[in-house]
Amino acid sequence: MINISSNGYYIGIAVCANSNSNMATAEVSNIKLTRTCFSDGITVLQCDQTSNCESGRATGTCYNKGEVPPWEFKTPVTSIFDVGSAVTKIGCAGDGPSPNYAVDGTTHKTSCDRTNLLGQPAGLLIKPFHRVETKAEGLRIYADNNCPGCDPVSYIFEGRTSAESDWVEISRGDLPWKGSATYARNSVEGLDIPSTYGSASARFEFTEVSFYPPCDAPDCTRDPTVLSDYLEYKITWTETRNP
Repeated sequence: MINISSNGYYIGIAVCANSNSNMATAEVSNIKLTRTCFSDGITVLQCDQTSNCESGRATGTCYNKGEVPPWEFKTPVTSIFDVGSAVTKIGCAGDGPSPNYAVDGTTHKTSCDRTNLLGQPAGLLIKPFHRVETKAEGLRIYADNNCPGCDPVSYIFEGRTSAESDWVEISRGDLPWKGSATYARNSVEGLDIPSTYGSASARFEFTEVSFYPPCDAPDCTRDPTVLSDYLEYKITWTETRNP
């Protein structure tokens, strides 16, 4: 048996015969391609083609085989609030547009009538239909069609692990569009919003905030292990653009 080594990434094996009447054969028992799994610039494809590495589904980071942390196997999704989630308005008078419009992935809008309730917090209680604990990584909000003053500009985002457990604060603060001088609108209601886990749809006006700790380093990576898992979520709007 002959071991063939290479300093490069790919190994080619050619089998030739001296005449057309004879067939040359070769038997290969095992080929292993190895590399340094944490090297800079490695792609997911390169990682998964090696024998000693495997990539994480969530971030695409390349790990030594067998060392992928469990949280990497939780597949990233555009929204943890799936279709069928139970959404309840908090601090609102009357019914108004369905609160489910807030999570249906379209430009349909919901609203909250604050008549005689300005002293109470307003927001949404969301119970995802999938009933699986998830990690909330950020909040993305799309503008409505005709009420800039109704835009929420400050928030508190909380989670809990069961209907009986206490709420735990995940994040709070101002949304980036709070200081905007112009208030562009999504003028047509009912359009599908083709956003992804990694990016919002550039066709629509939006704001978003990350729940990860701030990091200014060039090689900064988001580590989901710093985030906790929750089953239900609550968003409280602590300020709107025009109170």
